[in-house]
Amino acid sequence: MDMTETWFVLRLPQQNEKEVNVLRKTLFQMTGEPTTRFLPPVVLLGKTSMSSLPRMVKAPRQGIINQPPVFRNGQLILPVTGFEELAAELGIPDGIRGIYLCSRRVSVPSCTFHPIDDFRLALLETQWEQEQVRWTFLSERRLWKGKA
Repeated sequence: MDMTETWFVLRLPQQNEKEVNVLRKTLFQMTGEPTTRFLPPVVLLGKTSMSSLPRMVKAPRQGIINQPPVFRNGQLILPVTGFEELAAELGIPDGIRGIYLCSRRVSVPSCTFHPIDDFRLALLETQWEQEQVRWTFLSERRLWKGKA
């Protein structure tokens, strides 16, 4: 079944991208699970039907990754706290707010992450076709701290 979805996401700063990619590489080496590379290293905020980013969005203070991954709805997600107000402002108060790791329940080695303090809001379009995923960023906007 083919499926196309659009997501509000926060692109991660380079340091956090590296940390997530190292974790995904470790998971792949441990399990051989190919879904560890399905999506880019971003914080999924929630699905949307919008085709462009809102003009005015207030930047969050900081995102923290300090909880163990959870498996729900067939996805292993690394929760990120600190983006609740942003998600509510975007109209997705019940969104995921986490980083997709893979589509299999696996044990994850302990690791540490730097706080997320640089914010680039983006629209990510995903196209799921059988066992493949294609994705593209439709638009992106930097969120400046203290400004809307």
